[in-house]
Amino acid sequence: MRFRHPAEFLCIAAFISLAALRAQDLPAEPKGVSVSGTVINSQTREPVRRAEVTLMPAPDAAVQGAPGAGGARLTLAPATGPQPAGAAKPAPRTVVTGPDGTFLFENVAEGTYRIYVRREGMVAGRPGPGLSPQLIRVSAGTPVTGLRYSLTPQAVISGRVLDDEGEPVQGVQVMALRRAPPEARSEYAPLGGGVQTDDRGEYRLRNLPPGKYLVMATPMGQGTMQPVERQRTALVAAFHPDAASPQQAVGVSAGAGVETANVDIRLRRAPVRRVSGKVFLEDGKPAERFMVTTLDRHAPMQLLMFSRMAMGSEPGSFVLEAVPQGSYTLTARLMDSQNPMAQRVAMAQVEVGDKDIEGVEIRFLPPFTLRGQIRVEGPGAEGQKPQFGTFQITATPVSPGMSFGQAAVKEDGSFEMTLHAPDRYRLMLYQGASPQLYLASIRTSGGGDATREIDLTSGAPESVIVTLRADAARIIAKRPQAEKPDELCQPYYAAVFPVSEQERLLRRPTAQPVDDSGQAVLFPVAPGEYYVFGLCAADLMFMSNPDLIESMSQQAEKIRVQPGEQKTITLKDVPLPEA
Repeated sequence: MRFRHPAEFLCIAAFISLAALRAQDLPAEPKGVSVSGTVINSQTREPVRRAEVTLMPAPDAAVQGAPGAGGARLTLAPATGPQPAGAAKPAPRTVVTGPDGTFLFENVAEGTYRIYVRREGMVAGRPGPGLSPQLIRVSAGTPVTGLRYSLTPQAVISGRVLDDEGEPVQGVQVMALRRAPPEARSEYAPLGGGVQTDDRGEYRLRNLPPGKYLVMATPMGQGTMQPVERQRTALVAAFHPDAASPQQAVGVSAGAGVETANVDIRLRRAPVRRVSGKVFLEDGKPAERFMVTTLDRHAPMQLLMFSRMAMGSEPGSFVLEAVPQGSYTLTARLMDSQNPMAQRVAMAQVEVGDKDIEGVEIRFLPPFTLRGQIRVEGPGAEGQKPQFGTFQITATPVSPGMSFGQAAVKEDGSFEMTLHAPDRYRLMLYQGASPQLYLASIRTSGGGDATREIDLTSGAPESVIVTLRADAARIIAKRPQAEKPDELCQPYYAAVFPVSEQERLLRRPTAQPVDDSGQAVLFPVAPGEYYVFGLCAADLMFMSNPDLIESMSQQAEKIRVQPGEQKTITLKDVPLPEA
């Protein structure tokens, strides 16, 4: 390069020197560490190739010394935490396990992560000795190696849906149902969204965890005219093989990697009616964008009826076709929010008999405000009050399909919550990251006990007083010693469940993973009688397993704790129920 003037050379040299000095002042970009592991088949113990493993950011929490739980195609994102103003959140990263089932992430930032594992045709494997927990902690300068996760071959249920004359029925919704947890509002709950039958009436339910199911078929509101009887009839919901209720149904056992075939369902035919009416907003104007669904009030699980809904000729009008005889709750939902939980809901009750029903009115009521105050009693109560600003309170409606309410608690302990529909609600308080208190009672301003639920069906809200106590008991739970080191299960949880079924509706189960020393601290625990046990589990989903709850009384230890008491106990293993 030739310079036309000496000053040109000096200018460029000075620029290069300045850039070099500035580069020395810039801090080096932080480098993370590697995270690696293996995905195996829980049945054969062979590696799983091309599985998907998702590593998601998680709030900082107590994490065991043994790392993660996962699967094959792996998505990685750093843990959440304080970010500099304007800092962009790193994009997730994805990898696919190789033929040997291994995965590797490089340059992973320090933080806490949650790992999920999936692969088409397989479901999450059960935890066991030698497997890693879902939560892992990544520390600067220390690679995470030896993670080990399992996947289980899917269970499949297949069969045909037939009508009352033995002919195949197309377009019927088929679902697999499992027992619901105690706090659920129905006895059974569907697993996934289900499938529809094809033109041969055949269905195939895939990606099921091994277990016992009820299989239910629900026609999509296709009524037909019987020329002889001169009345509209339709095929109505049934359970395998031809039962009208879960109690009459025959359960289906589905095994890992096995297709349980020929699970046929014979539908019943019943007289049906047409239900029509209008939906009005709070100001009396007809609603424009809405959906009306039908819930059977007297069904054991409050079945959602797939009655075909059509808009009427007048604004706000609707028509439901093929509604069987019975008692129903009609639920109108305004489609003004993409979040189903935030959509406003209104209800009307109808009795469907031997005639069509016309002129049903579903009216939205003006929203109302539920106000309340948090109080703390017991030793050290004053010291707990500064935490009020971290509390959240929610109101969950007892009726299925209704929208819930949520409010932040102010620093003085007061709260105001907007509700959109009269109903009976269950109030739940969340105490932030470090709960120290237990719920003693919830009472209305009129003196009524609202600890389990509050009656707001009249639409006239009462203020409530939520009383917490600061004299919780503490249980130090120690895990039993494993006979061999390779039999040590990670993660291992210590858990307490109230003995009383009524108490379980009020006090949710408490569980903590044991630490490296082999113990966990269960706190706060309200005074009372509990089942205490330990078990190997991947995460806290086992807390909603009703089969486990039923088996506790025969296997777990029963203890009673007093206010402020500290009790040390060696856990008794309670294995998860066999699939």
